[in-house]
Amino acid sequence: MTGKTPETTTLETLDKERVLHPSTSIVDHLRTGPRIMTDGSGVMLTDSTGRRYLDAFAGLWCVNIGYGRAEVADAIAAQSQAARLLPHVLVDVERAADPAGRPAARDGSRAR
Repeated sequence: MTGKTPETTTLETLDKERVLHPSTSIVDHLRTGPRIMTDGSGVMLTDSTGRRYLDAFAGLWCVNIGYGRAEVADAIAAQSQAARLLPHVLVDVERAADPAGRPAARDGSRAR
């Protein structure tokens, strides 16, 4: 493991001063600071000290598909460049975007 760099120390300070981590004890967080993650590959993360972690967190809002997957990054880039991913607010006010309607078209019985 390596020591902390000045950049890591600055990121930790900024995080303690400006970021609320809702599932973290504020007292503990202010005392020990955050772990600054600097790299991810597959299902592994590496922090600023070189320690590696298995990223096994999943839940309602996320699922680990792995870090560094070029095919996922390419798909995200293609969607954003084509303006196919509209913010939910725009979709909520009678706007639609391709490919939002495609799942229903594939199975017409669900669309009725």
